Amino acid sequence: QERLDPFNGLLLAVHYDALFDKGMIAFDDSGRLLIRPELSAETMNLFRLEPGMQLQGLLPGHIPYLRLHRQQIAKLP
Repeated sequence: QERLDPFNGLLLAVHYDALFDKGMIAFDDSGRLLIRPELSAETMNLFRLEPGMQLQGLLPGHIPYLRLHRQQIAKLP
C-alpha cells in the first residue's frame, strides 16, 4: 500500500536523494532541510547544502512519510 502511495516519494536531485536515503539529510514537517551533525562542512559545500533550504510542493500527505524517515532512518527529532 505504502509503495503505491504517491505521497511516499520526493523528486530530489540524485545527489540529494542519495543523502536522503542514507539518512544524512531529512526534512521537517514544513519541508525545511535538516542536516545530520556528522555531515562535514566540506560535504555540505560539495553538495551545495545550505541550512534553510526548503522543499517546494509539499502536501499534507507527505508529512507522515517525512516524519517516519526523520525518526527511523535519519534518527533526527
